[in-house]
Amino acid sequence: MGFGTYIRQKRDAKGIALNDFSRQLEISPAYWSRIEREMEKSPKDELIRKAAEILGENPDDAFIEAGRLPPDMREDVGEIVRMVRNGPRTVMRPETGVPATSQKRIAESSPPVHASVEELSSVPLNIVRGQKGFEALAAVFREQILKGEIQAGEILPNERDLVERSGLSRGSVREAFRVLETQGLVSTRLGRNGGRVALQSGTEAVANSLNFFIRGQQVPFAVLMETVKVLEPSLAELAAIHRDADDIAILQNESKKLRTTSNASRFLAANARWHRAMAHASHNPILTTIYDALGPGLLNPHVAGFASAEVRDAVVQAVGRIEEAIVAGDSAAARRRMDRHVLAYRAQLERLAPPSVTL
Repeated sequence: MGFGTYIRQKRDAKGIALNDFSRQLEISPAYWSRIEREMEKSPKDELIRKAAEILGENPDDAFIEAGRLPPDMREDVGEIVRMVRNGPRTVMRPETGVPATSQKRIAESSPPVHASVEELSSVPLNIVRGQKGFEALAAVFREQILKGEIQAGEILPNERDLVERSGLSRGSVREAFRVLETQGLVSTRLGRNGGRVALQSGTEAVANSLNFFIRGQQVPFAVLMETVKVLEPSLAELAAIHRDADDIAILQNESKKLRTTSNASRFLAANARWHRAMAHASHNPILTTIYDALGPGLLNPHVAGFASAEVRDAVVQAVGRIEEAIVAGDSAAARRRMDRHVLAYRAQLERLAPPSVTL
């Protein structure tokens, strides 16, 4: 069976019309019809992979039908051919491909590696074969990292080992690692002791995702103000309950900068730092992460004339009263004063900008 016949059978089985399929591939229907009738040679790699993905088939099968190796395997085959033709020059450890004489030296200087892929989950990794196997493989690692079974700093198994044990292609294994890197759970370490390294789940990825969502959706500023009306009074209340000596010192240092800054842009930056310090004084990691994503744009709406001398004086007074309640541990007063501050902030902004203003 040729590539064209293989794709046509799969397409017909899925009930996808030729024109619709060609449109998804972004090519001419006439050209793709010739491919399916075996009147054209197999297309470029990117079209083969895209066709397989549209049909929900394993790209490796499509490449085999096209009479070529998957791209990620071609380099491996080249290495094998060179090794066979040139002859082995040193004894290799089969499980690692590392010279046996170097194994002890490398082991002594390397970070810990997760010992066995099978240990990553109580469910065997061979279940990840098939459609979207990279997602299943990423899920196995994700759960183990989040549960702490793979510690931050541990090097994950290499691609070759995972290919052999999971049955996936190297491309799928790499895609699984790309997913984990996007989620902030894995990073790539370069050098002799390099590889994919597990990371501790942090707040930065969450904050970035929320910030990108707000900006990408062009959320109206009025909607953000509704959010902060709920968020900031609660943070101020929690800060009054949970603040410690370090939190108080940071708050007082930032409010001092507010009082002594006359430049509008520096004032907005100092105001943002004070509010962020207030949020962190709550010691609530979930609310703080959300605020970290909202705060930078929210406290600088980029509206001409917003940071006037009048507004700066009002903010300095409001911040002083809120900080006083937080330092005193008066949670009710901190919440009440922050609520009034947010309402005044919104009223001032609405005088200068339409409700539709976006970040």
